Amino acid sequence: MSKIAVFFFLLFVSAGYAGRAQVAINTDATLPDPSAMLDVKSTTQGLLVPRVTTAQRTSFISPADGLWVYDTDTKTFWYYMGGTGWQQLANSAGLFALPYVTSVNAASTLFSITATGTGSAGNFINTNSANTSNTLYATSNGPGSTSDLTQGNVASFFSNNTNGTGAGVRGETNSIYGNRGAAGVYGVASGTGGFG
Repeated sequence: MSKIAVFFFLLFVSAGYAGRAQVAINTDATLPDPSAMLDVKSTTQGLLVPRVTTAQRTSFISPADGLWVYDTDTKTFWYYMGGTGWQQLANSAGLFALPYVTSVNAASTLFSITATGTGSAGNFINTNSANTSNTLYATSNGPGSTSDLTQGNVASFFSNNTNGTGAGVRGETNSIYGNRGAAGVYGVASGTGGFG
């Protein structure tokens, strides 16, 4: 009779776990959170996702929507989005964590912001009155193009509104040094090529 009782007890316990279909990995025997299929808990260790190279990641055959890996070449996390492809996880919900410094060897555009609304696409403001550094600094070692002056520039501004009155570049300076070197827009061209 006791064997039958043990059998039903084990059947009842296993049925309870099968109905839950959740896993908790921890050292304090807590149950998994009801919303989680897998609940990992630790105060001294982390979760280590699969680590792959870019070549390995991009050669996965039919990756599942939501597949998550760490790319050892880019040193970033990636997830697969069905219909779109591999997506790099952004820092801080799409914002850069500052200071942000990187160096990338690429043949395509590395940074792009597109504003589809009526607001600005970018705004750089320096509020420290004691700062003597440039608010925005750009440099290029590229040779430029004498046949197409829209290419190879350190910066290129283009106002594409045939009914607009806005300038491609606008500069204004409010300073006690008004006409002694504080310029709204300042440019210098130098060289020996004879162009310009």
